[in-house]
Amino acid sequence: MLFMNICTWPIENQRKVEEKWRKWKWPPGVEVLFEFTDLQGGRSFNVIKTDMKGLIATRSDWIDLVKFETFPVYPIGVSKHLARKYYG
Repeated sequence: MLFMNICTWPIENQRKVEEKWRKWKWPPGVEVLFEFTDLQGGRSFNVIKTDMKGLIATRSDWIDLVKFETFPVYPIGVSKHLARKYYG
């Protein structure tokens, strides 16, 4: 299943989030379709392909710094064609 995470954090935690991100690895079983960061800071976006176990694993390391808004998604339009091309 595909999930989108919108991750937000207080701007005063920006440095902590950046430091943690440099060392952090995606858990096994989680396929990342895309990741973006807001250049103004305080927010990032990702779409992942995983099951509920993988979804929980992606969030568990970050709950001390990041607020998650997570929901299942389905690609449409151009994204649908890209998803098929790269991820079947």
